[in-house]
Amino acid sequence: MDRLTTPVPPQRREAPSTSPTTLQCPSASGRSLWVAIAAAWGVRLVLAWLSLRLGFVEYNADGFTRVIHGYEWLQDPRWEVSVWLPLHFWLLGGTLALWDNLYLAPKLLATLAGLATITNLALVGATLAGRRAGALTALIVAAFPYEVWFSVSGMAEPVFHAFMSGAALGLVRWWVTGSRRPLVLGALSLMAATAIRYEGWFYAAVWAVLVLGGGWLRGRRHAGVVLGALLPFLFIGVWLQQNYAVFGDPLAFARETAAIKTELDPANVSASLVQRLLAYPRALLHIVRVVVVVSTGAALWLLVRHPRRWGEYAVFVGGQALLLILVTATFANLGPGAERYLLSNVVLLLPALAAAALDLWDLRPTGSGATARYVQRAARVVAVLGVVLLLASFGRRLAAPPRDYPDPDTRDLAPVLSTALREPDPLGRPFVPVVLPHPPADAFNAGYALRILTGQPETVVITDQPALLSDMLATHGARLWVIDTTAEVDPPPAARSITVGRFILGWPAGE
Repeated sequence: MDRLTTPVPPQRREAPSTSPTTLQCPSASGRSLWVAIAAAWGVRLVLAWLSLRLGFVEYNADGFTRVIHGYEWLQDPRWEVSVWLPLHFWLLGGTLALWDNLYLAPKLLATLAGLATITNLALVGATLAGRRAGALTALIVAAFPYEVWFSVSGMAEPVFHAFMSGAALGLVRWWVTGSRRPLVLGALSLMAATAIRYEGWFYAAVWAVLVLGGGWLRGRRHAGVVLGALLPFLFIGVWLQQNYAVFGDPLAFARETAAIKTELDPANVSASLVQRLLAYPRALLHIVRVVVVVSTGAALWLLVRHPRRWGEYAVFVGGQALLLILVTATFANLGPGAERYLLSNVVLLLPALAAAALDLWDLRPTGSGATARYVQRAARVVAVLGVVLLLASFGRRLAAPPRDYPDPDTRDLAPVLSTALREPDPLGRPFVPVVLPHPPADAFNAGYALRILTGQPETVVITDQPALLSDMLATHGARLWVIDTTAEVDPPPAARSITVGRFILGWPAGE
């Protein structure tokens, strides 16, 4: 018999919830769990602040690119069909409408999403394994390095993980309580996730199988279960239809994404099927090997010890990973950023890691005598060492946050350019053209950082066309100009100029 007790009796009514990504903790979980969650919030905020102090600015160019796109959407709100899913840009634009700060407003959105993820996964742990597991889950999620860094970025992951953890919470609460409300709320949360990252589409497929199959086996054969199973597909259906209407192909987004990634990494063209199948797991192991091994081991332990409690959850997380790998391998959908495609699976498995550690601590071997006591003590030592070593590995990673983007030259140029832009221009010239190498060169991505770090996205105009610089100078539209010397463009005449790393910053001649 499964020794883990159900935190909420099936007949107990739940308090109303106001967010599709967060359900209120049942009273049976106790105030202590909420105290632990609040403490985990504090840990997250401190670690995020320390990461910024240690030089983290943005995880990669995708973060700043998304912020710029969200800003441009705010200037002209619209429905657009492209390779990028729209919800994250709507949320970025809405946040910027409330706080006009291109650098800090997206970080606020990501921070709130990160706190929601901590809360949701803590409640998943508490629902499946009790309050202590929920509290330990909150601490582990709060200190997970990638969650810390993403919580102060413009990346889509923090918002995606918030909605996915909300979906996971709705699913497990439905399994445990039988209540339809968490199922519907979880379905809404998953539908939102499908509008942020394509990984959510694969979760939706596994969700439908689990809800319909699990509902049938549990005798939950009513319209609410069917609605809960199919609701996450609402956006997916709209997106496929819109791609067909605009491009004549419902999978146009997938084909274009594959083409872009092939352009970024031409080796994809000749990659074998085995290489494609192994690409995402290898990339993930490269960045979080310890967490992947430990959390996978924890999930297997729980499947052996408590299969009825953890079986569906393991299928939800692991089934999505398998489906994503199998499907995307046929599109050669590999390239930069591959390490992030399975990262949500690691995040969603963190409650299993906490539950397994506590299950080891509580292990009661059959029999009596010295052997049983030895096994019990050994299990407790393994549990404690596992958690301590895991958190120590987190600390080592957090001490050296990613500092690759923007590159050092761009970081040095941004404050110099900001200072120059604070000087009044007597002619009122509106633009600063920045000439960069042709994309997809990494150097072109420096322009997004300059637009955000200067706080003047309309003034700083990035281009790979030297003719635009010439036109702006001829029409007296450029108050300053910046040239990346790796673009191999001859600098125009200048009244004065300075060199910052590989960049030349010049003031037009004759001003």
